[in-house]
Amino acid sequence: MDPENNIASTSQPLVVAQPRRSSRETKRKRISLEEQDEDQSKVETRAPPAKRKRTQKLGKLAELMIMPMDVLFEIFGHLRPLDLLHLSRTTKEFRRVLMHRSAMSVWKSARTNVAGLPDCPSFMSEPHFANLVFDTHCHECLAPHIRSVDWRIGRRICMRCSKNCMIEEYPGTDPMYAMVPSKYSKRGRPSYYQEEVTEVQNKLASFTNMAERDLYIKERKEYVMELGKYATKLDLWARTQAKDRSEQLDDARRDRKEAIIEKLTALGWGYEIEKIPYRDDLSLHKLVKQPTRLTERIWKNIRAEMIKYMEQMKTQRLERERKALIVERKKIAISVLKDYKIAHLPVVDIMPEPVDFCAFPEVAAIVDMPTEVTITKSSFNSVVDILDQLIDNWRSRLNEELVSKVREHIASNAPSIPEDNEYNFDDEGHIISRNKGKNKASSPPIPSKEEIVHNIKLATTVFKCRNCAPHGGLNFPMFDYPSDSDEDDEDDFMSLGMGLYAALFRRNSDRTPPLFYPKVMGHRCLTKQKSVRWDSSMTDPIATLDYPMMSRTKWSCKSLRIDERASKVVEELVKVAGLNPLTTTATEMDELDARFACGQETCLTWGIDSGDEAEAPVFDWRNAVKHHCSVHHTLDANEEWELLEGEALEDVKKSEEHSPVPPYFLGSTQSNDPSVWICAHCLDLPQEKSPMDIGRIKAHITNFHHTVEQAEENRDYFRDYEAPKNHNSSNYSRLTTPIERSRPDGHYFSPMCDSEEDSYMYGYDDYPDYDLDFY
Repeated sequence: MDPENNIASTSQPLVVAQPRRSSRETKRKRISLEEQDEDQSKVETRAPPAKRKRTQKLGKLAELMIMPMDVLFEIFGHLRPLDLLHLSRTTKEFRRVLMHRSAMSVWKSARTNVAGLPDCPSFMSEPHFANLVFDTHCHECLAPHIRSVDWRIGRRICMRCSKNCMIEEYPGTDPMYAMVPSKYSKRGRPSYYQEEVTEVQNKLASFTNMAERDLYIKERKEYVMELGKYATKLDLWARTQAKDRSEQLDDARRDRKEAIIEKLTALGWGYEIEKIPYRDDLSLHKLVKQPTRLTERIWKNIRAEMIKYMEQMKTQRLERERKALIVERKKIAISVLKDYKIAHLPVVDIMPEPVDFCAFPEVAAIVDMPTEVTITKSSFNSVVDILDQLIDNWRSRLNEELVSKVREHIASNAPSIPEDNEYNFDDEGHIISRNKGKNKASSPPIPSKEEIVHNIKLATTVFKCRNCAPHGGLNFPMFDYPSDSDEDDEDDFMSLGMGLYAALFRRNSDRTPPLFYPKVMGHRCLTKQKSVRWDSSMTDPIATLDYPMMSRTKWSCKSLRIDERASKVVEELVKVAGLNPLTTTATEMDELDARFACGQETCLTWGIDSGDEAEAPVFDWRNAVKHHCSVHHTLDANEEWELLEGEALEDVKKSEEHSPVPPYFLGSTQSNDPSVWICAHCLDLPQEKSPMDIGRIKAHITNFHHTVEQAEENRDYFRDYEAPKNHNSSNYSRLTTPIERSRPDGHYFSPMCDSEEDSYMYGYDDYPDYDLDFY
């Protein structure tokens, strides 16, 4: 347009638009103008300000359509297929241009901009192919963000729609299913698109010419085969694209992490970043693992949060270093305890474990000294000087705990004594007082502490360990056997089952070895218990044991119980030995070293020509208690025990020294030597082993402690404190001795055996079936 046409002529008067005014204002203006000069041409008016031109923001892409088509196609050719899809959905003009056949070259050019993308299949248009590969909406309900594509059926379907539009069928012999693309469902069955199945069925039903029908079937099968080939290619491409995208995101996260580390290092956190453990790595932080580039604006927003995180990492580092320092100090304390124990071999009294030793206030004070203080072995010299007194005090506390345990047992198991009389009478029969309640029950007096201390030392006070019972970790209540009642048969059956469980586990608990004072104080279950260590990163040396499911704990007698039935057996044995049960201790019974023959009828065997002389099994007094509790499941402890004396006793002891391994253990590694020896070099260390026999302990020292040329007792190995002297705890003795007993009627060997030896070997004798594996 000519700019001159927009300029007003100077010969004509300039007409200026007046601003809009109210009626009152107009009236006042009119009056004022009337008072002025009538010459209206001299009235000067001010022109209003020019209006600001409004900026047009919307519809800018509409101007693209006025461009030449070849230029427009050249621009579109640099886009990606998804961009063309979005552009075609903006206006009708773009859709008309991009969906026309003449724009096919644009779609092909856009497809080549995607690296590795397979060509468009012949049975699919370019826009359709782009919509399947790149657009993330469901083809059924248009739900967004559907990432998974069913390449084998050529559709993108969400999980909700797949339940309705997909069907699962077994192809069988129906040729129709070979003409429909399928995929495998989660249950492994072929899954078909229902609309396509219906379409193919209707199409097959519409044919009247068989040749046309066969041609259609052939084309459909070729289509299914071609779609399957393209599905394999597209699936491989999609996996490659996902992998590449994942690598790109990882690179972006790595760059962001390096940028954040650079920023934190500039603030003085470089040392803390190097000390961060793997589990707290910066790449795991929510502000670091984002795949976006770190800008100054972003760093300004996250700077305070990252500094707070680094302060937390510093606190955790100091805690880890403190724990590691405590661990090293505990190792030094353990070496001090180990030297003390070796210097006091052989062990004649209970010694503290590392857990108890490090709990001594004097030791804990040294271990918990500030980090700046250097702790060495000499730092514990003050503890070593008073260690005898500290251990004596510790033993006193343990004895008090055991006394309290026995006192609680007596109080909880004391029977109530009923009072039959309502009134109390004097010697002359006069009422002097009345009881508070009729038939009131009273408890017997509990022994004093001095009496309990005295009774604990007696041999008749027998302890048993609950942890030693082979019950597999199962604790069943000890139900009674069902009695005759009018209950239903089902209830009786359940009661009988629980009663059998009770009897089984009661028998297992009776197999636990009897424990006696003072050796019970050193029982291994009191300081070594089953446990699982979940945290293996920072192992406490005072509690660690290498063999699995075990760890050291502080001394505790919670697992100990008083075995009343075993106490009655010991009382009978003490009487048979000619001693007083009220004064005889377990140590005195060990020193007596007596042997007892079990005269119970079920334990006796008679030969064919032996008359009234039977063979009875022989035990020492401790194994005699085991024998009764595990074999004779009766509450009556008055067994017919017989004390061996004179030549019979000498013959039994000689046979014990030279007796071979019993037939039940032939081919086993067991020996007649008890497993009571502990390695002094492994003492109180994580590699400490359970007590071994003399052969195994010497082999252990030779194989693992090469500096030792010749192993010596009480220097390289020592006897376990818990193991009593003159006691073979490895297994039952199969030795027997003849005793005088009347032969029961009808007690003979099997006629298949020609001699007593044959009857013994073939198992036709009446010798009881002992549970030897436990002992």
